Amino acid sequence: MEIRLATSADHETIAALWEESRLPSVDIEEWDSLIASPNAMILLAEHEGALSGAVVASFDGWRAYIYHIAVVPGRRRGGVAVALMQEAEARLRALGARGILTLVNEANEPGLGLTRSLGYEVQPGELVLAKGSAVQP
Repeated sequence: MEIRLATSADHETIAALWEESRLPSVDIEEWDSLIASPNAMILLAEHEGALSGAVVASFDGWRAYIYHIAVVPGRRRGGVAVALMQEAEARLRALGARGILTLVNEANEPGLGLTRSLGYEVQPGELVLAKGSAVQP
């Protein structure tokens, strides 16, 4: 498995994976912003040239975030998500992040299991609020 940074050419493929995974997609302007930013990234995992999974990570200079992790159904439970999370963590730490937050829907048992297995803990008293396009129906 290889992990690389996404490019503008990957937008449609990743958008399809996010749709299949019931994650909100981003329009092309948001995509271009994510892949052009020195502090944000979309990482792709590929196996023999085929998409296995993807994750978004960003660092605002204070907090680092990992979100929108999705794995192609036929590649799930094969270490793809763990590899993507670990690569995202390493790249965020290289940018200067001391701590990393991950956003997981409370009903997403596999996502909660993944993040807990990597040492993430629910932060008591923390509340994530969304506004605008981040709000899901």
